[in-house]
Amino acid sequence: METGGSTMLLSEVIRCVLNEVSIQFNLWLTGTAKLQVCLVDESTPSLLDCQSAAAGPVVVDLPRIERPFRIALRAESPDQGMVIVDDIKVQVSLGIKTNHNRTRCLAG
Repeated sequence: METGGSTMLLSEVIRCVLNEVSIQFNLWLTGTAKLQVCLVDESTPSLLDCQSAAAGPVVVDLPRIERPFRIALRAESPDQGMVIVDDIKVQVSLGIKTNHNRTRCLAG
């Protein structure tokens, strides 16, 4: 990453969630690089919730959110550094609204 640089890796939009979201991955950091796992509003770049991640195996539980969102891995470094992320796994129960305004699970 360039000196003073930042970047973000965004997931596809997640439209309907029945419970909390858990993301797991392996993380390596060099220099002054830092990584945050964030929930991002679907239609704007607004960060709704961010949690810092430390090097090593990472497990982050993100709060349930009632509107469509994306998961973002946000890396930044005030000086030189590198962020390496490997073996990303997301666990979530997805749902869909039915005609009777009920939510049912599609996948687990």
